[in-house]
Amino acid sequence: MTGRPVVTAAAVPDAPDAPRRGVCTAVVVNPTKVSRPDAVRAEITRNLAAHGWPAPSWLETTRSDPGGGQTARSVRMGADVVFAAGGDGTVRACAEQLAGTATALAMLPFGTGNLLARNLGAPAAIADVVALVTSGRRRRLDVGVVDGQFHAAERLVAAAAVNLSGIFGLALGARALFRLASLFHWGL
Repeated sequence: MTGRPVVTAAAVPDAPDAPRRGVCTAVVVNPTKVSRPDAVRAEITRNLAAHGWPAPSWLETTRSDPGGGQTARSVRMGADVVFAAGGDGTVRACAEQLAGTATALAMLPFGTGNLLARNLGAPAAIADVVALVTSGRRRRLDVGVVDGQFHAAERLVAAAAVNLSGIFGLALGARALFRLASLFHWGL
């Protein structure tokens, strides 16, 4: 994969540089995924304050904007860290805007799949995510480019795969493809 990196706070450290006290944070929250947004907001604010950080800006996604506009606004406001509170769609929308910036992405997984967070082994509890963010640990992630273009709709952050079964099916025929798949499945 090629592309500009996304910096995420919810991962294993690659860079030792810790953030300064009192950094600017924002929470981009999908209200359809967070059942008690006021309680979540209070818990995030309380945990940030316990580490000496100020309360975050709070920006809700909408049906027409799943997080990209809110994240871009957060960057313009000077956010050092953007928390994506929602599912994979919210994380993807935030990551698209943060790619190539110095602003870190932290994931608060409230969705069904939470693929990127799970694949990275990121914590799920708010207190653990905030502790990781305030520790200054960061990891750079590659963002994929499709057809040589770096377009927001084509960035890949959770997972990517190439379906070769159609190509093999044309070359081998359905019966041979089934036998080949069986061999891989059973490890023969």
